[in-house]
Amino acid sequence: TASAPRSALRPLPGTYPPTTSSCSGRTLSLSHARDLRPGSYRLRRNLATMPSTPRSAAARKVAPFGFPKPGTLPKINLGWQPVVDGTVLPETPFDTAAPALSAGIPFLLGNTFHEFTTGIDKPQAHQMTWEQVTAALTPQLAGKTAPAIDAYRKAFPSAKPFEINGMIGSDLFRRGAIWQTELKAKQAGAAVYHYWFGWKTPVLDGRPLAFHCQDLAFWFDNIDLCLQATGGGDEARKLAAQMSGALVAFARTGNPNHDGLPTWAPFTQSNR
Repeated sequence: TASAPRSALRPLPGTYPPTTSSCSGRTLSLSHARDLRPGSYRLRRNLATMPSTPRSAAARKVAPFGFPKPGTLPKINLGWQPVVDGTVLPETPFDTAAPALSAGIPFLLGNTFHEFTTGIDKPQAHQMTWEQVTAALTPQLAGKTAPAIDAYRKAFPSAKPFEINGMIGSDLFRRGAIWQTELKAKQAGAAVYHYWFGWKTPVLDGRPLAFHCQDLAFWFDNIDLCLQATGGGDEARKLAAQMSGALVAFARTGNPNHDGLPTWAPFTQSNR
């Protein structure tokens, strides 16, 4: 029998609302760079066959990448992306409200502790000092840098400077995940379940931390197919059994709970 739809979101929860004007600007920038007439067949063919590097460069000329301001939603320019045209894509999902179209569909989402701020290619990562953390985060957080570091150190007292740097540096993705979770709960439709993945791999002396997409090997119980990322081991396999069991249960019923997992309550307005 067919099952009801479910929705699980990974890896970049957040709101990225493109507009027709910004996308038109990217196309114009590219057409001028390639000496092509906007709207022409040659331009469309160029866009379809062009390598990603020049396309990305054209997008950055029109809308350069920049961190959102502290305390704001993670609205980030990702370059070429779907456009909210009112027809094919009727709205920007989770811009100001959870989509009404999926009100009755259970939702599971989250992110990792450290996302892109890892030490995979940084042999001296764990030698980072608190002064260096402050210097690294100030361009993003400005006057909120010191309070943010203090808050995270209080919540994670055993974490090293590099770990705290990674968690705060990934906060914009965390805020996006929380924003979507809260809007889904506010909708008072189907349940929403939220996770925050913090398991740190032992590979490379633990420098990669809980990096971007590290959780996928666990959700799909592929620990031994991803030894370069997980290192294998009984701890990783046990966690993978719990997480993959939760994903299967969620796919079947819209509820991730199963016998091998502590009770996972859905997120509500009252249990935040």
